[in-house]
Amino acid sequence: MIGDSQTLVFSHLLFEAEFQGQKRQIITEAKYCPGLAAHNFSDPRGRLHETLLRALMGDCLLDRENRALYQFQSPQAGLLNLLAGRSKASPVLVFFCGSADLVNVFQRHLGLENDFYLPDQETLLAAFPESSAQQVFPFETARLYLQDLIQPLYRGLKKLQEMGFDQIYLHDLVPQTSDDHEFSLIYQYQCPARTRIKAQLLMNQLLREMAQALGIRFLEIWPKVTHQNRRIESFALDSIHLNKQAAFLSFETLWNEMCSALNAQYQPEPADFPDLIETVNELAILWSQWAHTQKYSKILEDALQRADLFKLIARRQVEWEAQLESFVTVLHALVQAHYARGDLTQISTLLTQYAALVRFHRPLARPESLPALKLQKSIGEEVVLPARFDPAQTDLIFWATLQGIPIRIQPRGSA
Repeated sequence: MIGDSQTLVFSHLLFEAEFQGQKRQIITEAKYCPGLAAHNFSDPRGRLHETLLRALMGDCLLDRENRALYQFQSPQAGLLNLLAGRSKASPVLVFFCGSADLVNVFQRHLGLENDFYLPDQETLLAAFPESSAQQVFPFETARLYLQDLIQPLYRGLKKLQEMGFDQIYLHDLVPQTSDDHEFSLIYQYQCPARTRIKAQLLMNQLLREMAQALGIRFLEIWPKVTHQNRRIESFALDSIHLNKQAAFLSFETLWNEMCSALNAQYQPEPADFPDLIETVNELAILWSQWAHTQKYSKILEDALQRADLFKLIARRQVEWEAQLESFVTVLHALVQAHYARGDLTQISTLLTQYAALVRFHRPLARPESLPALKLQKSIGEEVVLPARFDPAQTDLIFWATLQGIPIRIQPRGSA
Protein backbone atom coordinates (compact mmCIF):
# COMPACT_ATOMS: atom_id res chain seq x y z
CA MET A 1 0.00 0.00 0.00
CA ILE A 2 1.72 3.15 -1.16
CA GLY A 3 0.81 6.82 -1.35
CA ASP A 4 -0.83 9.34 0.98
CA SER A 5 -1.57 8.99 4.70
CA GLN A 6 -4.51 6.64 4.04
CA THR A 7 -1.88 3.89 3.67
CA LEU A 8 -0.70 4.07 7.29
CA VAL A 9 -3.52 1.93 8.68
CA PHE A 10 -2.21 -1.00 6.59
CA SER A 11 1.18 -1.10 8.32
CA HIS A 12 2.05 -4.76 9.04
CA LEU A 13 -1.51 -6.06 9.03
CA LEU A 14 -1.93 -9.83 8.82
CA PHE A 15 -4.76 -11.18 6.67
CA GLU A 16 -5.84 -14.75 6.01
CA ALA A 17 -7.05 -15.42 2.48
CA GLU A 18 -7.89 -18.42 0.33
CA PHE A 19 -7.24 -19.30 -3.32
CA GLN A 20 -7.85 -22.59 -5.11
CA GLY A 21 -8.78 -24.19 -1.77
CA GLN A 22 -5.49 -23.23 -0.11
CA LYS A 23 -5.36 -20.79 2.81
CA ARG A 24 -2.64 -18.16 2.79
CA GLN A 25 -1.44 -15.60 5.30
CA ILE A 26 -0.54 -12.23 3.84
CA ILE A 27 1.10 -9.24 5.51
CA THR A 28 0.51 -5.78 4.08
CA GLU A 29 3.17 -3.08 4.10
CA ALA A 30 2.47 0.64 4.21
CA LYS A 31 4.71 3.07 2.32
CA TYR A 32 3.65 6.59 3.21
CA CYS A 33 5.01 9.21 0.80
CA PRO A 34 4.81 12.67 2.43
CA GLY A 35 3.79 15.40 0.01
CA LEU A 36 2.68 12.98 -2.71
CA ALA A 37 -0.47 13.99 -4.58
CA ALA A 38 -2.00 13.25 -7.95
CA HIS A 39 -0.97 16.64 -9.33
CA ASN A 40 2.74 16.12 -8.45
CA PHE A 41 2.96 12.33 -8.91
CA SER A 42 5.32 12.86 -11.86
CA ASP A 43 6.86 15.80 -13.68
CA PRO A 44 6.33 16.59 -17.40
CA ARG A 45 9.35 14.40 -18.29
CA GLY A 46 7.84 11.43 -16.48
CA ARG A 47 10.14 11.46 -13.44
CA LEU A 48 8.30 10.21 -10.37
CA HIS A 49 7.89 12.26 -7.20
CA GLU A 50 11.00 12.06 -5.05
CA THR A 51 9.29 10.53 -2.00
CA LEU A 52 7.77 7.81 -4.20
CA LEU A 53 11.14 6.99 -5.75
CA ARG A 54 12.73 6.81 -2.31
CA ALA A 55 9.98 4.50 -1.07
CA LEU A 56 10.40 2.12 -4.02
CA MET A 57 14.19 2.10 -3.85
CA GLY A 58 14.23 1.84 -0.06
CA ASP A 59 12.07 -1.26 -0.26
CA CYS A 60 14.33 -2.84 -2.91
CA LEU A 61 11.70 -2.55 -5.63
CA LEU A 62 13.76 -0.33 -7.95
CA ASP A 63 17.41 -0.38 -8.96
CA ARG A 64 19.55 2.71 -9.47
CA GLU A 65 18.43 2.97 -13.08
CA ASN A 66 14.75 3.02 -12.08
CA ARG A 67 13.94 -0.48 -13.31
CA ALA A 68 11.78 -3.03 -11.51
CA LEU A 69 14.38 -5.00 -9.58
CA TYR A 70 12.45 -8.30 -9.58
CA GLN A 71 12.98 -8.67 -13.35
CA PHE A 72 16.76 -8.86 -13.25
CA GLN A 73 18.94 -11.90 -12.65
CA SER A 74 22.20 -10.22 -11.66
CA PRO A 75 23.89 -11.38 -8.43
CA GLN A 76 23.23 -7.94 -6.93
CA ALA A 77 19.51 -8.10 -7.73
CA GLY A 78 19.32 -11.62 -6.35
CA LEU A 79 21.06 -10.62 -3.13
CA LEU A 80 18.83 -7.57 -2.62
CA ASN A 81 15.67 -9.60 -3.18
CA LEU A 82 16.96 -12.28 -0.79
CA LEU A 83 17.79 -9.75 1.94
CA ALA A 84 14.44 -8.03 1.47
CA GLY A 85 12.64 -11.38 1.67
CA ARG A 86 11.14 -10.96 -1.78
CA SER A 87 10.31 -13.52 -4.42
CA LYS A 88 11.01 -13.03 -8.12
CA ALA A 89 7.33 -12.26 -8.73
CA SER A 90 6.14 -8.78 -9.61
CA PRO A 91 5.14 -6.93 -6.41
CA VAL A 92 1.55 -5.87 -5.85
CA LEU A 93 1.38 -2.07 -5.61
CA VAL A 94 -1.84 -0.43 -4.40
CA PHE A 95 -1.80 3.35 -4.80
CA PHE A 96 -3.75 5.80 -2.64
CA CYS A 97 -3.68 9.23 -4.23
CA GLY A 98 -5.98 12.14 -5.00
CA SER A 99 -7.39 13.17 -1.63
CA ALA A 100 -4.86 15.96 -1.11
CA ASP A 101 -5.69 17.36 -4.54
CA LEU A 102 -9.28 17.87 -3.47
CA VAL A 103 -8.79 19.33 0.01
CA ASN A 104 -5.76 21.47 -0.85
CA VAL A 105 -6.66 22.62 -4.36
CA PHE A 106 -10.10 21.92 -5.83
CA GLN A 107 -12.33 22.29 -2.75
CA ARG A 108 -10.29 25.25 -1.48
CA HIS A 109 -11.06 27.07 -4.75
CA LEU A 110 -14.75 26.25 -4.42
CA GLY A 111 -15.14 27.28 -0.77
CA LEU A 112 -18.58 28.51 0.24
CA GLU A 113 -19.25 30.70 -2.79
CA ASN A 114 -18.72 28.21 -5.64
CA ASP A 115 -20.18 24.83 -6.56
CA PHE A 116 -20.54 22.64 -9.64
CA TYR A 117 -23.31 20.54 -11.10
CA LEU A 118 -23.08 16.74 -10.83
CA PRO A 119 -25.43 14.53 -12.89
CA ASP A 120 -28.06 12.83 -10.71
CA GLN A 121 -26.96 14.93 -7.74
CA GLU A 122 -30.51 15.16 -6.35
CA THR A 123 -30.46 11.40 -5.73
CA LEU A 124 -26.79 11.03 -4.82
CA LEU A 125 -26.80 13.91 -2.35
CA ALA A 126 -30.32 13.68 -0.95
CA ALA A 127 -28.94 13.35 2.61
CA PHE A 128 -27.20 16.74 2.41
CA PRO A 129 -28.75 20.23 2.56
CA GLU A 130 -28.84 22.32 -0.60
CA SER A 131 -25.86 24.50 -1.39
CA SER A 132 -26.08 28.27 -1.01
CA ALA A 133 -23.23 28.88 -3.47
CA GLN A 134 -23.50 32.02 -5.58
CA GLN A 135 -21.89 30.46 -8.66
CA VAL A 136 -22.46 26.93 -9.98
CA PHE A 137 -20.05 25.71 -12.67
CA PRO A 138 -21.13 23.28 -15.40
CA PHE A 139 -20.24 19.62 -14.89
CA GLU A 140 -17.81 19.57 -17.83
CA THR A 141 -15.89 22.55 -16.43
CA ALA A 142 -15.30 20.75 -13.13
CA ARG A 143 -14.53 17.47 -14.88
CA LEU A 144 -11.96 18.99 -17.24
CA TYR A 145 -10.33 20.91 -14.40
CA LEU A 146 -9.85 17.74 -12.32
CA GLN A 147 -8.75 15.70 -15.32
CA ASP A 148 -6.01 18.21 -16.02
CA LEU A 149 -5.08 18.38 -12.32
CA ILE A 150 -4.52 14.62 -11.98
CA GLN A 151 -2.79 14.09 -15.34
CA PRO A 152 0.61 13.64 -13.58
CA LEU A 153 -0.86 10.61 -11.77
CA TYR A 154 -1.79 9.01 -15.10
CA ARG A 155 1.66 9.79 -16.51
CA GLY A 156 3.39 8.38 -13.43
CA LEU A 157 1.40 5.14 -13.30
CA LYS A 158 2.11 4.61 -16.99
CA LYS A 159 5.81 5.17 -16.27
CA LEU A 160 5.69 2.52 -13.54
CA GLN A 161 4.18 0.09 -16.04
CA GLU A 162 7.02 0.86 -18.45
CA MET A 163 9.52 0.20 -15.64
CA GLY A 164 8.16 -3.34 -15.40
CA PHE A 165 5.53 -3.22 -12.66
CA ASP A 166 2.52 -5.12 -13.94
CA GLN A 167 0.47 -5.60 -10.75
CA ILE A 168 -0.65 -2.04 -10.08
CA TYR A 169 -3.96 -1.23 -8.40
CA LEU A 170 -5.56 2.17 -7.82
CA HIS A 171 -7.67 2.63 -4.67
CA ASP A 172 -10.66 4.93 -4.58
CA LEU A 173 -10.84 7.98 -2.32
CA VAL A 174 -12.37 7.12 1.04
CA PRO A 175 -14.93 9.36 2.76
CA GLN A 176 -13.86 11.89 5.36
CA THR A 177 -15.95 13.62 8.00
CA SER A 178 -19.19 15.20 6.82
CA ASP A 179 -19.19 17.62 9.76
CA ASP A 180 -18.57 21.12 8.37
CA HIS A 181 -17.18 22.58 11.61
CA GLU A 182 -14.80 19.66 12.09
CA PHE A 183 -13.61 20.00 8.50
CA SER A 184 -12.97 23.75 8.84
CA LEU A 185 -10.91 23.23 12.02
CA ILE A 186 -8.64 20.74 10.23
CA TYR A 187 -8.15 22.52 6.90
CA GLN A 188 -8.63 26.15 7.95
CA TYR A 189 -11.25 26.99 5.31
CA GLN A 190 -14.93 26.35 4.78
CA CYS A 191 -16.56 24.18 2.14
CA PRO A 192 -19.97 22.53 2.71
CA ALA A 193 -20.25 18.75 3.02
CA ARG A 194 -22.54 18.53 -0.03
CA THR A 195 -19.85 20.12 -2.22
CA ARG A 196 -17.05 18.04 -0.68
CA ILE A 197 -18.89 14.74 -1.21
CA LYS A 198 -19.76 15.80 -4.74
CA ALA A 199 -16.08 16.45 -5.44
CA GLN A 200 -15.09 13.04 -4.05
CA LEU A 201 -17.68 11.26 -6.18
CA LEU A 202 -16.41 13.02 -9.29
CA MET A 203 -12.77 12.30 -8.42
CA ASN A 204 -13.51 8.61 -7.89
CA GLN A 205 -15.20 8.47 -11.28
CA LEU A 206 -12.12 10.02 -12.90
CA LEU A 207 -9.78 7.64 -11.06
CA ARG A 208 -11.90 4.69 -12.23
CA GLU A 209 -11.68 5.91 -15.83
CA MET A 210 -7.93 6.40 -15.44
CA ALA A 211 -7.50 2.82 -14.22
CA GLN A 212 -9.49 1.52 -17.18
CA ALA A 213 -7.40 3.56 -19.62
CA LEU A 214 -4.18 2.16 -18.12
CA GLY A 215 -5.45 -1.41 -17.96
CA ILE A 216 -5.06 -1.58 -14.17
CA ARG A 217 -7.67 -2.57 -11.59
CA PHE A 218 -9.64 -0.08 -9.53
CA LEU A 219 -10.37 -0.94 -5.89
CA GLU A 220 -13.60 0.61 -4.64
CA ILE A 221 -14.87 0.42 -1.05
CA TRP A 222 -16.87 3.68 -1.00
CA PRO A 223 -20.30 1.93 -1.24
CA LYS A 224 -19.33 -0.35 1.68
CA VAL A 225 -18.24 2.40 4.08
CA THR A 226 -20.94 4.99 3.33
CA HIS A 227 -24.70 5.28 3.71
CA GLN A 228 -26.34 7.71 1.30
CA ASN A 229 -22.78 8.81 0.50
CA ARG A 230 -22.18 9.86 4.11
CA ARG A 231 -19.38 8.07 5.99
CA ILE A 232 -20.49 5.30 8.34
CA GLU A 233 -18.90 6.31 11.62
CA SER A 234 -18.06 2.75 12.69
CA PHE A 235 -15.39 2.82 9.95
CA ALA A 236 -13.88 6.13 11.11
CA LEU A 237 -10.45 6.27 12.74
CA ASP A 238 -10.44 10.06 12.91
CA SER A 239 -11.86 12.93 10.86
CA ILE A 240 -9.75 12.04 7.82
CA HIS A 241 -8.79 8.34 7.97
CA LEU A 242 -10.61 5.03 8.11
CA ASN A 243 -9.84 2.27 10.62
CA LYS A 244 -8.64 -1.33 10.40
CA GLN A 245 -12.16 -2.58 9.86
CA ALA A 246 -12.25 -0.57 6.65
CA ALA A 247 -8.72 -1.75 5.83
CA PHE A 248 -10.05 -5.31 5.90
CA LEU A 249 -12.65 -4.32 3.28
CA SER A 250 -9.87 -2.85 1.12
CA PHE A 251 -7.82 -6.02 1.38
CA GLU A 252 -10.85 -8.20 0.69
CA THR A 253 -11.56 -6.17 -2.44
CA LEU A 254 -7.91 -6.40 -3.49
CA TRP A 255 -7.79 -10.16 -2.92
CA ASN A 256 -10.97 -10.73 -4.92
CA GLU A 257 -9.51 -8.73 -7.81
CA MET A 258 -6.22 -10.66 -7.61
CA CYS A 259 -8.03 -14.02 -7.58
CA SER A 260 -10.16 -12.91 -10.52
CA ALA A 261 -7.00 -12.11 -12.48
CA LEU A 262 -5.36 -15.39 -11.46
CA ASN A 263 -8.41 -17.46 -12.36
CA ALA A 264 -8.31 -15.94 -15.84
CA GLN A 265 -4.77 -17.19 -16.44
CA TYR A 266 -4.19 -19.96 -13.88
CA GLN A 267 -3.73 -23.48 -15.16
CA PRO A 268 -2.92 -26.22 -12.64
CA GLU A 269 0.16 -28.32 -13.20
CA PRO A 270 -0.64 -31.61 -14.93
CA ALA A 271 -0.72 -34.68 -12.70
CA ASP A 272 2.31 -36.06 -14.52
CA PHE A 273 4.35 -32.86 -14.02
CA PRO A 274 7.16 -34.66 -12.10
CA ASP A 275 7.42 -37.15 -14.99
CA LEU A 276 7.62 -34.25 -17.44
CA ILE A 277 10.55 -32.70 -15.57
CA GLU A 278 12.28 -36.08 -15.41
CA THR A 279 11.76 -36.49 -19.17
CA VAL A 280 13.35 -33.09 -19.82
CA ASN A 281 16.31 -33.96 -17.59
CA GLU A 282 16.85 -37.26 -19.42
CA LEU A 283 16.47 -35.52 -22.78
CA ALA A 284 19.13 -32.98 -21.83
CA ILE A 285 21.61 -35.75 -21.08
CA LEU A 286 20.76 -37.76 -24.21
CA TRP A 287 20.85 -34.84 -26.64
CA SER A 288 24.06 -33.48 -25.13
CA GLN A 289 25.68 -36.85 -25.84
CA TRP A 290 24.35 -36.86 -29.41
CA ALA A 291 25.54 -33.29 -29.96
CA HIS A 292 28.99 -34.17 -28.61
CA THR A 293 29.23 -37.06 -31.10
CA GLN A 294 27.70 -34.90 -33.88
CA LYS A 295 24.60 -37.08 -34.27
CA TYR A 296 22.58 -34.06 -35.30
CA SER A 297 20.03 -35.92 -37.43
CA LYS A 298 19.00 -37.96 -34.37
CA ILE A 299 18.37 -34.76 -32.41
CA LEU A 300 16.21 -33.29 -35.17
CA GLU A 301 14.23 -36.52 -35.64
CA ASP A 302 13.64 -36.84 -31.89
CA ALA A 303 12.53 -33.20 -31.71
CA LEU A 304 9.81 -33.87 -34.29
CA GLN A 305 8.54 -36.84 -32.29
CA ARG A 306 8.40 -34.72 -29.13
CA ALA A 307 6.55 -31.78 -30.70
CA ASP A 308 3.71 -31.95 -28.13
CA LEU A 309 6.19 -31.70 -25.26
CA PHE A 310 7.83 -28.64 -26.83
CA LYS A 311 4.44 -26.96 -27.37
CA LEU A 312 3.42 -27.56 -23.75
CA ILE A 313 6.66 -26.09 -22.42
CA ALA A 314 6.32 -23.07 -24.72
CA ARG A 315 2.86 -22.36 -23.26
CA ARG A 316 3.86 -22.80 -19.62
CA GLN A 317 7.50 -21.67 -19.64
CA VAL A 318 6.96 -18.63 -17.41
CA GLU A 319 5.11 -20.65 -14.74
CA TRP A 320 7.63 -23.51 -14.79
CA GLU A 321 10.81 -21.57 -15.55
CA ALA A 322 12.51 -22.37 -12.23
CA GLN A 323 12.20 -26.15 -12.82
CA LEU A 324 13.18 -26.09 -16.49
CA GLU A 325 16.87 -25.26 -16.44
CA SER A 326 17.62 -28.58 -18.15
CA PHE A 327 15.41 -27.54 -21.05
CA VAL A 328 17.89 -24.77 -21.90
CA THR A 329 20.49 -27.53 -22.28
CA VAL A 330 18.04 -29.23 -24.65
CA LEU A 331 17.80 -25.98 -26.62
CA HIS A 332 21.60 -25.78 -26.70
CA ALA A 333 21.79 -29.18 -28.42
CA LEU A 334 18.96 -28.33 -30.80
CA VAL A 335 20.61 -25.04 -31.77
CA GLN A 336 23.80 -26.96 -32.47
CA ALA A 337 21.90 -29.39 -34.72
CA HIS A 338 20.32 -26.56 -36.73
CA TYR A 339 23.69 -24.78 -36.87
CA ALA A 340 25.26 -27.88 -38.43
CA ARG A 341 22.67 -27.70 -41.19
CA GLY A 342 23.13 -23.95 -41.60
CA ASP A 343 19.48 -23.38 -40.71
CA LEU A 344 19.59 -19.99 -38.99
CA THR A 345 15.86 -19.42 -39.50
CA GLN A 346 15.02 -22.38 -37.27
CA ILE A 347 17.46 -21.12 -34.62
CA SER A 348 15.77 -17.72 -34.60
CA THR A 349 12.28 -19.24 -34.40
CA LEU A 350 13.32 -21.61 -31.63
CA LEU A 351 15.01 -19.06 -29.38
CA THR A 352 12.30 -16.46 -29.88
CA GLN A 353 9.67 -19.02 -28.89
CA TYR A 354 11.48 -19.80 -25.62
CA ALA A 355 12.88 -16.31 -24.98
CA ALA A 356 11.51 -16.05 -21.41
CA LEU A 357 13.12 -19.33 -20.40
CA VAL A 358 16.45 -18.49 -22.04
CA ARG A 359 16.63 -15.10 -20.33
CA PHE A 360 15.79 -16.64 -16.97
CA HIS A 361 18.53 -19.29 -17.05
CA ARG A 362 21.09 -17.62 -19.31
CA PRO A 363 21.93 -14.17 -17.88
CA LEU A 364 24.59 -13.83 -20.58
CA ALA A 365 21.76 -13.65 -23.08
CA ARG A 366 20.70 -10.35 -21.52
CA PRO A 367 22.02 -7.18 -23.21
CA GLU A 368 23.52 -5.76 -20.00
CA SER A 369 25.75 -8.85 -19.79
CA LEU A 370 27.21 -8.44 -23.26
CA PRO A 371 30.71 -7.35 -22.08
CA ALA A 372 31.07 -10.68 -20.29
CA LEU A 373 30.92 -12.53 -23.60
CA LYS A 374 34.51 -11.48 -24.43
CA LEU A 375 33.60 -10.92 -28.06
CA GLN A 376 36.25 -9.81 -30.48
CA LYS A 377 35.27 -8.75 -33.97
CA SER A 378 32.11 -10.81 -34.33
CA ILE A 379 29.79 -8.01 -33.22
CA GLY A 380 28.85 -5.22 -35.56
CA GLU A 381 25.83 -4.83 -37.75
CA GLU A 382 25.73 -8.62 -37.84
CA VAL A 383 27.25 -11.59 -36.03
CA VAL A 384 29.61 -13.71 -38.12
CA LEU A 385 30.13 -17.27 -36.88
CA PRO A 386 32.60 -19.92 -38.05
CA ALA A 387 31.31 -22.65 -40.36
CA ARG A 388 32.19 -25.32 -37.81
CA PHE A 389 30.07 -25.06 -34.68
CA ASP A 390 31.87 -23.76 -31.62
CA PRO A 391 29.98 -24.47 -28.34
CA ALA A 392 31.58 -21.39 -26.82
CA GLN A 393 29.49 -19.27 -29.21
CA THR A 394 26.14 -20.43 -27.78
CA ASP A 395 25.67 -17.42 -25.51
CA LEU A 396 26.49 -15.17 -28.46
CA ILE A 397 23.87 -16.92 -30.60
CA PHE A 398 21.29 -16.63 -27.82
CA TRP A 399 22.06 -12.95 -27.27
CA ALA A 400 22.14 -11.92 -30.94
CA THR A 401 18.91 -13.77 -31.77
CA LEU A 402 16.98 -12.27 -28.86
CA GLN A 403 18.28 -8.80 -29.76
CA GLY A 404 17.30 -9.20 -33.40
CA ILE A 405 20.89 -8.91 -34.66
CA PRO A 406 21.43 -10.85 -37.92
CA ILE A 407 23.64 -13.93 -37.74
CA ARG A 408 25.72 -15.12 -40.67
CA ILE A 409 27.72 -18.33 -40.91
CA GLN A 410 31.10 -17.83 -42.51
CA PRO A 411 31.53 -20.06 -45.60
CA ARG A 412 33.98 -22.93 -45.17
CA GLY A 413 37.50 -22.14 -46.34
CA SER A 414 37.05 -18.35 -46.18
CA ALA A 415 39.44 -16.23 -44.13
